[in-house]
Amino acid sequence: HASLTRLLDNLESYRPYLPSELFAASMLTDANMDGAPPGTDGDAHAAFVFTDIRSSTALWESSGEAMAAALELHDTLIRTALRAHGGYEIKTIGDAFMIAFRSSADAVRFSAATHTALAGAAWPAGLTRPGMDDGFGVLSVRIGVHCGAAHARRNLLTGRFDYFGPTVNRAARAESLGTPGAVTVTAEVLD
Repeated sequence: HASLTRLLDNLESYRPYLPSELFAASMLTDANMDGAPPGTDGDAHAAFVFTDIRSSTALWESSGEAMAAALELHDTLIRTALRAHGGYEIKTIGDAFMIAFRSSADAVRFSAATHTALAGAAWPAGLTRPGMDDGFGVLSVRIGVHCGAAHARRNLLTGRFDYFGPTVNRAARAESLGTPGAVTVTAEVLD
C-alpha cells in the first residue's frame, strides 16, 4: 500500500486538473473490481482475453443514445462474468476489454459465459446496425484468448497491473481474427 499512498500524494498536487474520481481510494484498488492479478512486477504466466464489440462505430453513428445504454449493459455483463471466473480486468479501451486469468480453462469458461449473457441480454430499443443482419444479433462481440508469459508492471496512475509482450500481442490478434459470437483460442490455450 506504500506505492498507492505515494501515488495518491502525487496526484493531490494535480487535483485541480484531474477528475475527482481519481481521488477516491476505492477506485484505485484491485479488490473493488475483480480478483487478484495473476502476476505482479516482473514475469507472469496467465491467459489473456481481449473482447471487442463488432461494428461499434456504426452502432454509435446510427443509435448513439441507445448505444450508450447498451455499452453500460455490455460492461456490466462482462464484469459479472469476469468476477464469476476469477478474472482480473486490466483495462478497457473504448468498448474493448483486456482481462487476465490464472488459467486457460477459466478464460475459456469466462468467454462462453460472456457470450451466453450477451445473447440473452435485453438490448435497448432503437439499437440498430444498418445493413448488418448477419444472425449474430444487434450487438455481437469477438473474443480472443492466448496464454503464456508476459511482463507485469503496475500502472502508476491507476494503481492496477498491466501486461506486455508477445503473449499479450497474440491474444489481441486472436480477438481481431475472430468471428462475432465466437471465441478464438490459440493452440497454446488448447494444450
